[in-house]
Amino acid sequence: MECNVGTTEKIIRFILGFVFLWLGLEFNAIFYIIAIILFATAAIGFCPLNKILGLNTCKKQEKENKMKEEAKQENDLNETTTQETQQTTEENE
Repeated sequence: MECNVGTTEKIIRFILGFVFLWLGLEFNAIFYIIAIILFATAAIGFCPLNKILGLNTCKKQEKENKMKEEAKQENDLNETTTQETQQTTEENE
């Protein structure tokens, strides 16, 4: 799973988790389920709803993904250049 919950969002989720725990004590058990979901998504750094909505507040992951994409493009370019060089060499022989 890739990170899509940033540090600030994790803190907010933990705070809301405690609020929903209190609401569960005062009102209805459904708030416990919401609290568990908030704690779990904050702890693991991944939220399926964020994924569905295309949200990503994890800046570190965005930088890593961008660097991986750039490295992949550079690698593809190097492979293409190598193949073209081999073809030219074979044609000249």
